[in-house]
Amino acid sequence: MIGLPAVAWTTYLVGDEITFAVQTEVHYRAAEELITELEEYKRKNKTYPLSTGSVPATFASLERCRNSNIGYSSQGKVFRVYFGLSSHLLMGHNYTYCSDWSKAPQESIVGQPTERANWRLISRAD
Repeated sequence: MIGLPAVAWTTYLVGDEITFAVQTEVHYRAAEELITELEEYKRKNKTYPLSTGSVPATFASLERCRNSNIGYSSQGKVFRVYFGLSSHLLMGHNYTYCSDWSKAPQESIVGQPTERANWRLISRAD
C-alpha cells in the first residue's frame, strides 16, 4: 500500500509540470503575437501606443491576450508585456518582456533572464 501514494504523487507532480509547460507556451505565443503587432505599430507611427495595463483595442491579438491575462504597458519609447502563471505546487511565476531592458529604469529590472530573448522570470511561493 505504501507504493500507491508515491505513484499518485509522482503522477500528480509530473502531470502538473506538463500542464505548466503547455500553459507557458500558450501564453508565450499570445504574447509574441502582441509583440509583433507592437513592433509593426512602431514602424508605422515611430512610437509604441501608450498604455498602462491593457492591450490596445484595435489590435488583432486583443482577445487572445485577454483570454491569457496578458498585460501591456508603455510610455512610448519602451514597452513591457507580462503575464503570470501558477502551478499546483503553490508557486507563482511572473514573466515580463521588455523591448529594451537597457532603457528601462534600473530599479524595475527584476527576475532572472529566461532562454527567450528579452524575457525575465520571477518565481515565488504563493
